[in-house]
Amino acid sequence: QTLIIRKVMNCPQLGPFDFADLDICLRLVDRTEGGANQVFLSRATVLVEDEKVAPKDLKGLLAHIETMLFFLKYAKSEDLSLTHQEFRKQSNV
Repeated sequence: QTLIIRKVMNCPQLGPFDFADLDICLRLVDRTEGGANQVFLSRATVLVEDEKVAPKDLKGLLAHIETMLFFLKYAKSEDLSLTHQEFRKQSNV
């Protein structure tokens, strides 16, 4: 969170980035370190520290990382053969 605040404070041109965007970014990274959160936080840190990433881009990028990790977490528990069976059943109706 500190890195995000510093980035915003030191940015000469915030563009469409406002307080609501800052709040969303801070909430996205407000999680305990370690465990499953460590992957998200390490990627978030790399994004925030990247000088090419403007504050206006942080909200979308952080949300994208969160979404990708969510899907990756549950993708391994999906049964694709069962999904195909159900799809075939419904397409034959």
